[in-house]
Amino acid sequence: MAKRLLIAAVPLLAACWASESQLRMRAASDFDCAPEQLTVTEGQNGARRVSGCGRQESYLYNSEAKAWLPAADAGGRVITRDR
Repeated sequence: MAKRLLIAAVPLLAACWASESQLRMRAASDFDCAPEQLTVTEGQNGARRVSGCGRQESYLYNSEAKAWLPAADAGGRVITRDR
């Protein structure tokens, strides 16, 4: 039973381990904006909401790709884009 819980928790923990600086670099590239101009907040279902330079996007950490992906591209339920 404990082993099953641990296996189920691994994807959730992966998002915690992923660095915010990695997310900021991804969003800075997507937004064509300096990382220092971005604000990162917690979203729903493990997503992180990034805003700055007149744009907003939700990102989810994909543990297989070991990268933050826009929620719409990561297969997540959180799909919010404001441009």
